[in-house]
Amino acid sequence: MLERVLNTADSFTVHDWQLTCAECLHAVLTRPPATVRDDLVLDLAALQLVLARETTERAADLQRAA
Repeated sequence: MLERVLNTADSFTVHDWQLTCAECLHAVLTRPPATVRDDLVLDLAALQLVLARETTERAADLQRAA
């Protein structure tokens, strides 16, 4: 997701962020807590950057992912 926020990937969708959320939830059950925390911090920082420049309509969907 970070690649998409930095415009080094093709595009991103709300669905991509929802998948990232599901991956984080799975990681909580399967990975060491410190690793999950570090990855989550990166994803949330990237999501905040996206939210800062989105339209109000699309921001609501992204806020649900956050």
